[in-house]
Amino acid sequence: MNSNQILRIEQSCNGLLLCCGPYPSSHTGTRYIYNPSTRHYRTIPPPPQYQKELSWEDWFEFQFYLAFSPQKSPNYEIACVWSTDHKTHMYKIAIYSSETCSWRLVYHIFRIPSYRGFYWNGCLNWIKSGIHTLVYFDIAQQVLKSSPFSDEMDKYSSTVEYYGECMGHLYLILRDKASTSNCFNVFEMEIDYSGWKPISRVDLGELANQYGSGVSISYLYYRILKVFVEGEGDEDELKALILLPYEIISYNLKKESFNKICDYPVDRYVHYSQHDYIGSFANV
Repeated sequence: MNSNQILRIEQSCNGLLLCCGPYPSSHTGTRYIYNPSTRHYRTIPPPPQYQKELSWEDWFEFQFYLAFSPQKSPNYEIACVWSTDHKTHMYKIAIYSSETCSWRLVYHIFRIPSYRGFYWNGCLNWIKSGIHTLVYFDIAQQVLKSSPFSDEMDKYSSTVEYYGECMGHLYLILRDKASTSNCFNVFEMEIDYSGWKPISRVDLGELANQYGSGVSISYLYYRILKVFVEGEGDEDELKALILLPYEIISYNLKKESFNKICDYPVDRYVHYSQHDYIGSFANV
């Protein structure tokens, strides 16, 4: 890997990074698995079936996912999901194994949302906000399943403010239906995919009242960057990292308190991405 290359981090998973480069031509670039702790990396070849079926002009029709659970196995897998029909959004999936250093094609054609998913609980997961459903592909069983939102969740907006994994748990944040509302609701998925349970309801309007400067927090002016856990053992606290006008705060979802992290001049129309990272000596 050339030290002068600019790489894009596509995903972080339990100490390993899935990267793509050279940037900005990352759609045609090479995938790498990189361990920042050991500074070791591996170049991942594209799956043969993927090369045959997908033209480089269709770069926006594929997705890569890193699946690594060191408590279960020292090996990791990479899933490549690509479109086989632009009109119907039908997809195929191939799995790369670090144990065999090879790809295998999963002969399962299914329909998924076109936006990016995530890895959790041995599955690839996508949120279909329009029909209020979590769709997930079980990698081991090679089967597609779904878990619909509850009737209680349907009271909230179909706008998904945030979804993602944190410390082995899957969280979802929905914004209230009212366009003028500054409230959002936090849910956690049961480990067996049996349903979402409510965790917290946050009113950023109350938060705004605590600012001496009288900052107005509107629909356009805040973004949930990340749900994370801070602390050790019994002192673990679930928090949300929130982007506000010109600053970033950490909001404690249990104590309903916040701490300012830093000032940040923000363009509210720009998409911001961030990745968790924990140190690891895992082999690549």
